[in-house]
Amino acid sequence: MATKENKATTTTTTTSTSTSTSTTTNSNNNDSTTTTTTQPKKDIYVDVDWKELTPIGFEFNTWDSMKKEGWTFPELKREFKRGVLSNVDTDKPLYMFLGAQPIVEGDYAFNMPYIVVFDCPSPPPSKICKASIQGGSEDVYNFSDFHLSWSPYIPSRYANQAQNKKYKIFTLNLQERPGKKISEEKQLNIQYLLPYILIPKIFKTFTVSQVTNVQFMLKDCKLTKEAGEKLIKERKQEEEAYKKWVEENKGKKKDEKTAGPAKPPTKLPFKVLKDADGKVTGVTKDFEIYFDKLSDSIKTYPGEFVEDNGLEEEMAEVIEKAIRDEFVKARAVAQKKYDDLKAEIDSYSPKKAEDYDNCKIYKFYPRHKKYNIQKYVSPAVNRFFGNATQTFPDALKLSLTDLKEVDADVVKKIADEDKKSWSSGTKKSKESQIDDGRYSDSDESSSEQEESEDEAPKKEVKKVTKKAAAKPAPAKPAPKQSKKKAAAKKSKAEEKAEEKAEEKEEEKEEEKEEKETKAADDKKEEKEEKKEKEEKETKDDEKEEKETKAADDKKEEKEEKETKAEEKEEKETKADEKEEKETKADEKEEKVEEKKDEDKMEEEKKDESKADDAEDKVEKPKAKVSKGKNAKETKETKETTTKTNGKRKEPESTASKPAAKNTKESKESKETKETKEKATKKPKTI
Repeated sequence: MATKENKATTTTTTTSTSTSTSTTTNSNNNDSTTTTTTQPKKDIYVDVDWKELTPIGFEFNTWDSMKKEGWTFPELKREFKRGVLSNVDTDKPLYMFLGAQPIVEGDYAFNMPYIVVFDCPSPPPSKICKASIQGGSEDVYNFSDFHLSWSPYIPSRYANQAQNKKYKIFTLNLQERPGKKISEEKQLNIQYLLPYILIPKIFKTFTVSQVTNVQFMLKDCKLTKEAGEKLIKERKQEEEAYKKWVEENKGKKKDEKTAGPAKPPTKLPFKVLKDADGKVTGVTKDFEIYFDKLSDSIKTYPGEFVEDNGLEEEMAEVIEKAIRDEFVKARAVAQKKYDDLKAEIDSYSPKKAEDYDNCKIYKFYPRHKKYNIQKYVSPAVNRFFGNATQTFPDALKLSLTDLKEVDADVVKKIADEDKKSWSSGTKKSKESQIDDGRYSDSDESSSEQEESEDEAPKKEVKKVTKKAAAKPAPAKPAPKQSKKKAAAKKSKAEEKAEEKAEEKEEEKEEEKEEKETKAADDKKEEKEEKKEKEEKETKDDEKEEKETKAADDKKEEKEEKETKAEEKEEKETKADEKEEKETKADEKEEKVEEKKDEDKMEEEKKDESKADDAEDKVEKPKAKVSKGKNAKETKETKETTTKTNGKRKEPESTASKPAAKNTKESKESKETKETKEKATKKPKTI
């Protein structure tokens, strides 16, 4: 607006994407003044709030406490405004992700966030790596498997102002609906994720990972009879205890119920084998086996595992074979992973490979009011990104070769002096504070002032001049020196005296340091001598152990040989005893057979004698006689019988005589056989 009466001021305002300019012109008969102010316009696309990034690769349950800790990233804001990140362009955006590093301050251990910026013309791959704790290796997955993506970064407070379709920063973001709670399973997955990229020059240092341990489940391991019965018994006891507790607390309220055993699982942790009749024939169980080459031996491990878990002896061979098979499988998997990475490198175009090799990686650490962060600064990112091109602040350069042993008292003195300097609040320049890694309130205040200036509403500048003639500006009075400054000025003589005193103090300190270094060197020499003595003693002990082992081995070999010889003698004696027993048994059998033969011969002879007796009997003639004659004969016979008083002499049998002859012959034959057997028998071996 302009008025005719006072020939008012005219104000013109021009704005652009980068600057806002305000110009004011004042016109008068004898006076004309012009003022111009230029304010940079805030770039909302690089105003990063670290709390809005997705936490990757650390415990998710520490995320809330980390945000409340009071971390700030002044170096990141500074580099975006006037540093290595100030030339960011939409054609070559930056890729950013958040990580965390564990630190310890006193008795307090917690995570400290850091931000990694990837500056490269070619974008990083849409892949993520998951660390395997059991296998000690990494597995590569696509972003879609974990709902991740490289998303354009727009601060939440400027979401309504963002209209540009080309973005300068992309962040590793978890694709979740706002307000949705992340499940525990997903939190665990995020905890072991690592940002992934395959840089050709870093891949040259990769080798096929060595497999040193295996872990697997061995199913259906046979238990011994005692171990199986023990398991079944324990299971029954658990079920009975739980039933008893249920009956005791039946009908009671929750508050009145007593603490009891847990309910046994319906599925048994072991299998009971039964035959067709329902009798228990055995028990099997699944076991988890973890074998580490560095601490276990394949010769002793299976036997020890069998003894510790109550398995049958035959399971030792099964366990050994299973361990060897698992190692073969693990080595094949490691080789396949390496081959896949090599194939991915081979698929790169020449431009992409060159871009990745020449990429720049920046790692930004935060600042804190209480803690000195610089001692924790490290350029390492992870196995795939390697080391950062530059860290903010710079990492401390320590050479281990220049380190010297210092007394504990000296270290305590230095720590006390450091505490005093912090408590006294010594003032240093901003650059020295950044180099020392110490936090200053000016960093935070300056960053807050910059934000307030950027976010403050832009007002038009107006100036009004009067018609009156311009008056000369009053002369400014000379600034008065404060009492402190006046007191600070001293004479040259005093300064020289102070310098000399300082030099003397420095010389004394140098002498002290020399003495301390000499004492430290002496202590080092003493320690080295002690170490040498200890090494010699250890070597002597090792030699003695080897000699004792060799002697023990020889003794064991001798004992084994003696035991083997004794076993052979026992076997021979047992064989001789068996032979004697067999010969005795044969003799008994022969005697039994001879007795049987004799019995048969006697029976045959008896039968023959009976037959001869029957033939010698006289047959009475069968003649037909009249009844009268018969009667007379009967009377005569009766009379003869009465005369002999009932005694009748029978004729002697002729068959008895040859029977006697036969018995004599049999006795003679027996005697001849016995003499022959005695002659044929061999003398017994003792």
